[in-house]
Amino acid sequence: MSYVPQDVPYSISPIDFSDGGTAQRLPVVLCLDTSSSMQGEPIEALNTELTGWSRILNNDLQLSSAVDVALVTFGAEGVRAWRGQQAIPSNSTESPFVPGERFTAPKLTAGGVTPMIEALRLAISHVRRYKESLRANGLQYYRPLIFLATDGAPTGPDGHVTSSWREILPELAADREEKRYLLYALGVGDLPPGATEVLASLAPGRNHVLAGLAFRELLQVLSASIDMLKKGKEEDPFAKIFPGQRPAGSP
Repeated sequence: MSYVPQDVPYSISPIDFSDGGTAQRLPVVLCLDTSSSMQGEPIEALNTELTGWSRILNNDLQLSSAVDVALVTFGAEGVRAWRGQQAIPSNSTESPFVPGERFTAPKLTAGGVTPMIEALRLAISHVRRYKESLRANGLQYYRPLIFLATDGAPTGPDGHVTSSWREILPELAADREEKRYLLYALGVGDLPPGATEVLASLAPGRNHVLAGLAFRELLQVLSASIDMLKKGKEEDPFAKIFPGQRPAGSP
């Protein structure tokens, strides 16, 4: 597989916490679909919104002082983790997390199949190891957030839709029980048959179908999530931020 195995630790000092300060951290992973179905206008819109998203994040004092951002993409070039604009080699132990005030968006390209579950496993692996690094540096953190955004369904290496995504469900259920992170599964645009079932199964109660690539509005969700986590609450902020959207499993 193209992601770093979960039992491979980060190297001793790949993470510089100095810019992020000693505030309680909130790790956030954007796990983004860059498969061939995103070619043309979709990937251009994603790049535009992601660039705008990063600029707003850089200048938002509340977010930039607490949020650490990582990117994972799946599609073009397989599964890749990004530290800002830098793609991290698949066998690297470098952390992809960047303090919000220093996050810059890469220019993404579209192509290939949809190895969604491999990307999700990589995101989870990085979250787990980042939490270990935070603890080792004496820093506290809120429960990490993982935002999975896709316009398709998981495929195998041959590009055919696969049901192997069901194999990760027990692991995700255990992680929910242990409250290791909050996973949002977001559908973008017109989804193919079966895709909504995948989203609803991956993130029960935290899955939505969005009308577009609303990454700027996603910042509002992060702000709301930070506030809720500080108050010890776990309500889904999407109902207020995206009142016109619907859960993935709804008609």
